[in-house]
Amino acid sequence: MVNYLNMEIILIKHAETEWNRAGIYQGWLDSPLTSVGKIQAMELAKLLKNKVDIIISSDLGRAIETAKILSMSSGISMGYESSCFRERNFGFLEGKCKLEIMKTTPEWFRDGKLIDDADVPDIESFETFRLRLLDGLEYLKEIRNKKIAIVTHGAAIKMLYTLFDSHEKMPEITSCSIHQFNI
Repeated sequence: MVNYLNMEIILIKHAETEWNRAGIYQGWLDSPLTSVGKIQAMELAKLLKNKVDIIISSDLGRAIETAKILSMSSGISMGYESSCFRERNFGFLEGKCKLEIMKTTPEWFRDGKLIDDADVPDIESFETFRLRLLDGLEYLKEIRNKKIAIVTHGAAIKMLYTLFDSHEKMPEITSCSIHQFNI
């Protein structure tokens, strides 16, 4: 476990989208929040009120929309949007149904999940993804005295667990789930 900036942050996976519901890889592509997703964000805002000073967001639409709902529903200040916190670029998989891809290229999956180093055409390398997220964390030094929540994506949260947490088993990462880190 690494102690990187000596601060605590809250990571939030964006609310449910149409493509989440349909099992379609999003990556850097976007789909709108569902009505359930909007309710998830409004409910989460109640939990965050008075516990967070600023909300930062990935620059992808689903994260921005979630962050704006959180901010408007709780009165928490909206910070900046950053490409550093966007989802991993899934290359060839983006816009495609997971179940269909699993049938045609089962070697990319283990236990129903994409293997981290699967040889998917045009996928963002794990190292590039890791460095991009670490760059985003560097910017947090400027606001380290604030209680920070970052609305981001599943693969980004998973990567940060591998870098900053000693969980033997990865916690479930679901729409609007909260993940606290000491970094």
